[in-house]
Amino acid sequence: MGVKTIKPPVKNISTINGRCSHRRLAKRMLFAGRKKKHIYQSLLGFDITALPSFLTILSGTLNVFLLENSCPQIENIIDVHQVLSPWCKRKDLLIKELPVASASISNINCSFVSFDITPLIVDWYTGGSVNLGILLKLRNQQKPGLLGFCSNRFFNSRYWPFVEISFLDPVPGECCYQTLDADESVTTSNIVQTTARINVQRFNYTYYIINSGLHSATVSMQLSPDGTNWMTDVPPQVIIPGGMLTFVPNVIARFARLAFQSAMPNQNTILDICVRGCYA
Repeated sequence: MGVKTIKPPVKNISTINGRCSHRRLAKRMLFAGRKKKHIYQSLLGFDITALPSFLTILSGTLNVFLLENSCPQIENIIDVHQVLSPWCKRKDLLIKELPVASASISNINCSFVSFDITPLIVDWYTGGSVNLGILLKLRNQQKPGLLGFCSNRFFNSRYWPFVEISFLDPVPGECCYQTLDADESVTTSNIVQTTARINVQRFNYTYYIINSGLHSATVSMQLSPDGTNWMTDVPPQVIIPGGMLTFVPNVIARFARLAFQSAMPNQNTILDICVRGCYA
């Protein structure tokens, strides 16, 4: 499995009330939120054409560094939307109404925020949609507060926005094969969370879940044909401390993920998740 980091974005800019403001290109920050009568959103563009042909894209994440949060006591949900029209100073942008990914931000600052945009990366790579960039915006733009992210003009390059893509190389010949090896460690909570989506369409695979914490949890397996619409393929099962579960899909799907939650309120635990598979 290979990993490609695309950094920095080829372009990034903040918008005010839906219009690009090109004088802000020299600014170090990208904004999302509301300040007085102005609504701020941010556009980012990444060039993925350097990826070789015939790869199997497993996952893709957008990572932006949150430097300023004017209202940390307020929980805000920030959405990533696919842009459907060219960036233009004098025209409103067209975006896909349904967000590609979302993240909840409250009481955090000076840390990276990650968004799982795997389906969009796959569509860009395969030509399923045109790569015109992505838009960051608050879901509730009437709430007060402004979020500030580092742009590609920030003085420290470690905090520039980047996309990380994991992939499998094409099979070089009939006698060779590729394996699927993905690991993730998660911490449960009172709410249902999900693991990163994995492109599993070309694999026979198994999810292994190991409870390395002190409390029980519930885990289920979800599948999707498009990364947007999800179904529960394996219903929730309880995993006790020190226990292990294995999930094998019952149907063919393009994407897979796990949903997990603490079995009892306020009794969080750690789950170590391994995905192992090979070409079907």
